[in-house]
Amino acid sequence: MEQSKRRFDGAPWGLVGRWLCALAIVLAAGNAPALDIVTTFNSGASVYPYPSFDPDSENLKLTALMDDVEIYYQDIFEQAGTLQVEYYYQDLDAEFSTNTLAVCNVTGISGGKVTSCRIRVDSTRTNWFIDSTPLDNSEYDMSQNLYRDLTNPQKTNWFNGTVPDLLEASYYGPANGSETAALNKIDMFTVLLHEMGHGLGMISSTAVDDTGDYDYDFAPELVWGNTMAAECYAHDDRYHLGMTSLMHPYIYVGRRTLPSAVDIFALQDASEWIPGTIDLKRQDFYSASPTADWNTDANWEGNRMPDADDEAYVRHGGIALLSANNAVGSLLVDDGSTVDVGNASLLVIQQTTVGTGSQDATMAISGSTGQLNSAAVVVNEYGTLALSAGAIVNTDTITLSDGATIGMELAGLTPGVDSAWIHVTGSVELDGVLEIDLIDDYLPEVDDTFDLFDFEEGYTGFFDEVIELDGYRFDFSNLGVDGSITFVGEPLVGDANGDGMVDNLDAARLATHWGFNNARWSMGDFDGDGIVGPSDASIMAAHWGSGSAGESAAIPSTEAVPEPSLITMLLAIMLVPLVQRRR
Repeated sequence: MEQSKRRFDGAPWGLVGRWLCALAIVLAAGNAPALDIVTTFNSGASVYPYPSFDPDSENLKLTALMDDVEIYYQDIFEQAGTLQVEYYYQDLDAEFSTNTLAVCNVTGISGGKVTSCRIRVDSTRTNWFIDSTPLDNSEYDMSQNLYRDLTNPQKTNWFNGTVPDLLEASYYGPANGSETAALNKIDMFTVLLHEMGHGLGMISSTAVDDTGDYDYDFAPELVWGNTMAAECYAHDDRYHLGMTSLMHPYIYVGRRTLPSAVDIFALQDASEWIPGTIDLKRQDFYSASPTADWNTDANWEGNRMPDADDEAYVRHGGIALLSANNAVGSLLVDDGSTVDVGNASLLVIQQTTVGTGSQDATMAISGSTGQLNSAAVVVNEYGTLALSAGAIVNTDTITLSDGATIGMELAGLTPGVDSAWIHVTGSVELDGVLEIDLIDDYLPEVDDTFDLFDFEEGYTGFFDEVIELDGYRFDFSNLGVDGSITFVGEPLVGDANGDGMVDNLDAARLATHWGFNNARWSMGDFDGDGIVGPSDASIMAAHWGSGSAGESAAIPSTEAVPEPSLITMLLAIMLVPLVQRRR
């Protein structure tokens, strides 16, 4: 009989719910757990009376926790099989050192996999935290640690081979104080997940052949085709991992640790689970191609496209383009990356987050029939929500931070058909910039009205700026009333910000974007050559003072008003190359 010890060393559903019925049928039919983990409390073997921290034999907290451990792992390991797990409380100090929290003993093996095991939990310890709702992690501030976040010594000591930067190395978080009972206590859920990890294969009878070189070799298809391994804790302890993830031999007080990709891939190697049956809780997208298919399993960590139970991350610096419909639990787009729904439909059960406020990130719908249906949408600073004509966003709540951008294309008057449309059933917080873009040579008639937003419960805040990228003039006065804008007329030459006047504000824009390529009218490109330069300054100078206040209604500008001499300075800059050429 073998054993392994755990040691101690000091969602909003209103709108999105309408989209879930068909999805629930699919999940019920095709996503049932294949690994059957059967947990049984052995009352005859357990200490009695039961420990003071869990005394009620009719409602044993340990049993509720083991049920959740069973659920957690069955959602990850979907290869057919049965694991019988007997568990109970025991005074482990009498058998082991005082630092032993729990022990897993293997009692049956078949086909290279553990079929039965026994988990014993120390009954003498009084600083356990037994969470009644462990699957929501609300008492802890959980966060990922990717391989790229590790120090160089950690990378060298914990891994070998070609390790991808986006590999999830660990996933843990400290108690946040929302539940004081979790502070400075040992999380029993973490300990039970660790011990069940041994039952799933990280023990000598199943892993001995895999750890002869003191590491766990990951299946290349799980890590985007790379050849790599995670180091064992020590030569005399090959059945724990060296890095501080779940399968490390020691635990931290006041912290919850859940299985990371590294933990799961090591377990896969230990018991040779079929790689295609691994379903990670959190999955990163990666491809070396500038644009790659979201719906290709090989582009995802774990070689499996995420589903409605999973957290999806796109932060590889390229574009992930949907070629078919998909549903995920939550979505984060960051680090210069783009998710493009195209003409597909993406359902996000919880929250879609665009950027974390430090780098560019884009959530795009480039197809005319594409849809994003998300319980919540948050666009942070440097984030962009880019919607083509006909694209639809359905959400319960939307939050736009200062520095965020929403781009909406218009090619007709029908929202969600030939113009972009955002439908919000709940709270709306507006900030940042709204950009309007007429496409496909579409020119509205004066007084045509476009419904851009449907705010069922109103909104707070407002956009810092609303602009039309090619200078066409709109009345935005009803945007905050009913979500609509009205076409006023064609561009006023020299009017970059669309306020109906050619003045210092437009000169400031031109100066800010001087020398830019791929420029638009709103940046000061009045001659249409894609570059802001001397020709544009000359055009502005020729039309200086044109227009009148109120000619095009817009929200108050937040742009700094330049000195009156700015246009003179621009003209001087414009003349420099002319003088140089004459020489």
